[in-house]
Amino acid sequence: MISRVAILGTGLIGSSFALALKQRATGLRIVGCDRPEVLARARAAGIIDDAESNPVEAIAGCQLILLAAPVQANLELLRTIAPHLPPDALVTDAGSTKANIAALAVELFGGDSLRRFLPGHPIAGKEVSGVEHADGNLFVGASWVFTPEQGLHALIAPEFSRGLHAEFMRLLEAIGARIVVTTPAEHDRVLAYTSHLPQLVSTALAATLLDAMQNQPGLRELSGRALREMTRLAASDPRMWSGIASQNRANLVSALFEMEHALARLRLSLGTEEFTHEFERARRFDFDSTPASEESTDPPKF
Repeated sequence: MISRVAILGTGLIGSSFALALKQRATGLRIVGCDRPEVLARARAAGIIDDAESNPVEAIAGCQLILLAAPVQANLELLRTIAPHLPPDALVTDAGSTKANIAALAVELFGGDSLRRFLPGHPIAGKEVSGVEHADGNLFVGASWVFTPEQGLHALIAPEFSRGLHAEFMRLLEAIGARIVVTTPAEHDRVLAYTSHLPQLVSTALAATLLDAMQNQPGLRELSGRALREMTRLAASDPRMWSGIASQNRANLVSALFEMEHALARLRLSLGTEEFTHEFERARRFDFDSTPASEESTDPPKF
C-alpha cells in the first residue's frame, strides 16, 4: 500500500502533484528532493512533509517515487537511485520525452523493468515554472500518459491489475487525471507535433518580433490578444526545452520540416487562389473531432 511518496524535483509539476495528493488523498507522507532553498519554500508552503536533498536518502521507505526533474536530469536520477530502490517500490516519471528513459529502465532492471518502472507524462503545465506556481488542480481533466514498452499490450501484465501500479492509477484518478496508455515511440512522435512544435513556433515568432520590432514604440498599441496568446509559450524555461529538443530531435526535425513547408506554401501563394486554399484546408482542422490513434482511442479504466 502506498503510504510514502518521494518526489524528486519539486518544480511546477512535482509540487503540483504533491499539492494535489494532499488535497485529494489521505494518509500519504510526501518527501521532496531538490536543492535546499527550493525544499525550504516547498515546506513553508505546506506542499511536502519531509525534505531531503540526497535522492538516495529521499527514496528510503517510499513505495512510489516520481521523477519530476527536467528530462536529462531524470535519466541521471534513475541511474542514481536504481541500486538503492526499496524492494517493492514503483518508480515513475513526468518527463515530456519517453523513449530514452524507457530504454534506460530496461537497461537497469532487465526483465523486471515493467514492475520497477512505469514511464509517464502528465499533459499539463504552464509557461511558468517553480514551486511558487504549484497548483493542486493542474491535473484535473488532463491526460496522464503511461508508456510501457509494450504499450496497451502491457495491460495484461499482473502489475496493472493489482499492487502499486493499480494503486498509483487510482491516485491519479483521485486527483482528476485521465489515464492514457501508448508506446514510448508513439508518444514522442505525437508530442513532437502537439506540444514541442507549438513551443518552438511560439519561440520563433517571439524572436522574429524581437528582431523586427526593436525600437518600435507602437508595438503594444498595435497588437492584441492573439499575439499575446501566440507568444505566451515563449516565456518557457529554455534549459528545460533544450533537454526535450535534444531527446526528441529526430521527431522534431520532421515536424519543423513540415512546418517550414507549410509556411513556404503560404509565402509563395500570397495573392493567389492557392492562398485561399491553404486557409480553407486549415479551417477544416478541428482539434476536438480529430480521431485519436488506435493506441489511445479508449483510455483504460482501472
